[in-house]
Amino acid sequence: MIFPYRRKDVIVMNEENLGRKLGQTNEKAQYDSCAKRLLGEKVVLAMILKYATTEFANYSIEEIRNRYIESVEIETRGVDMDETNVEFRSWNEGSEIAGENVESVTLTEGKVVYDVLFRAIAPAERITIQLIINVEAQKAEPSKYELVTRGEYYCGRMISSQKGSIFENSDYQKLRKVYSIWICMNPKADRRNTINAYTIEEHSLVGEYHADRKSYDLMNVIVINLGGKGESEEPLLKFLEVLLSNERVPEEKRKVLLEDYGIETTGSMEKEMSDMCNLSQGIEDRGIALGKEQGLAIGKELGKELGKEQGITLGKEEQARESAIQMYQDQIPVEKIARYTGYAIEKIQGWIAG
Repeated sequence: MIFPYRRKDVIVMNEENLGRKLGQTNEKAQYDSCAKRLLGEKVVLAMILKYATTEFANYSIEEIRNRYIESVEIETRGVDMDETNVEFRSWNEGSEIAGENVESVTLTEGKVVYDVLFRAIAPAERITIQLIINVEAQKAEPSKYELVTRGEYYCGRMISSQKGSIFENSDYQKLRKVYSIWICMNPKADRRNTINAYTIEEHSLVGEYHADRKSYDLMNVIVINLGGKGESEEPLLKFLEVLLSNERVPEEKRKVLLEDYGIETTGSMEKEMSDMCNLSQGIEDRGIALGKEQGLAIGKELGKELGKEQGITLGKEEQARESAIQMYQDQIPVEKIARYTGYAIEKIQGWIAG
């Protein structure tokens, strides 16, 4: 399915807030920062809202972008208690809110922050209902917990932090609906090219009474698992794969975004995409070199203890394993890792799983 457009409706992405320099961080942090800035573009947020939320499904990308997304500013907003509460006070009484963090700031300050945080206005409501929406970029799935679990925590913080900022005392009817949307760029094989929604549902255990859905439909977690180049034609999955891909050159990205989505990229937007590609290649090259160096060192040590022949064999496999893990952490797809190391995808997945 190709997202249709009319040439006169081409959307130009040229916000000056994307022209800032990346700062003095390492390449991995810079890559993450580029991804988050791209996700902070209004047209990107409009695509996500249209295809991942119920409130905006029947509206055009341009309409969502221009009418229903409030100003997205670059700020740091803490997730944990005593950080979100204070910062959300500025969201009250119609002030322009939204924010994006730079990962290096998070690491330096030692606190958890939202990647992209903004408000949107639900268009179909008779009265203005503001949605608080958080979008997170995740390089790979964490090993200790499911992304949806972390998303539930983020939703809980966005809900609880409204007391004292959005409403006071017992005015719970003023609670605003929240979304926590997670985009995983390198998910496990069985989760690739999927979009899952997690909501609160009502189940009648005894009798037949039903509460107004608006009174409990307040927390929503969306997990978007991307695939590789050309794997999906679903509009949102393909759009995000093209935008965040480390397998496509900037020229190819520009062509697909324009021809399939009617989005023309210019100026600083193109620079962000180009920087992502360059940083990705640098990370990949250094990951391969580091893996080879570590593997050779391990092979030498093992050779002393187990004999030359056995040491060489184990050293090569350990070299490949170390290289595979390093490349996976640097967002290189499993298929590419298998090609570089010469080992089967199943073996690579086993190394990654530990």
